[in-house]
Amino acid sequence: MTEDGAGAECGLPDTRLVTEEGVDMLRGEACGAVRPVAKRSAKTQTDLPGPAVEEGTTYELEITGTGRKGDGVAEKGKFTIFVTGAQEGQTVRAIVERTSGTLAFARVV
Repeated sequence: MTEDGAGAECGLPDTRLVTEEGVDMLRGEACGAVRPVAKRSAKTQTDLPGPAVEEGTTYELEITGTGRKGDGVAEKGKFTIFVTGAQEGQTVRAIVERTSGTLAFARVV
């Protein structure tokens, strides 16, 4: 997790995207840190170095870590992708369900 992520306080990647009172928030599961997430346009995301990660798109991902709740964690360019149903050491096909900044949330297909 980078310095601008909710998990920056404890350094763990266990971060959830939640909506509180109509505002998207990143909540660090391990440390309890919370910060608002600014909406980014698709143009902003595609301007990031490395490949863009788009909602509704399926990717082949190498799972290199495990989140606190057991989700697999993968990296694609500047994106950290949390993959429900994946385990560390697997290579999976996963569909991205939502993105926020450089975080993406996906599930195995």
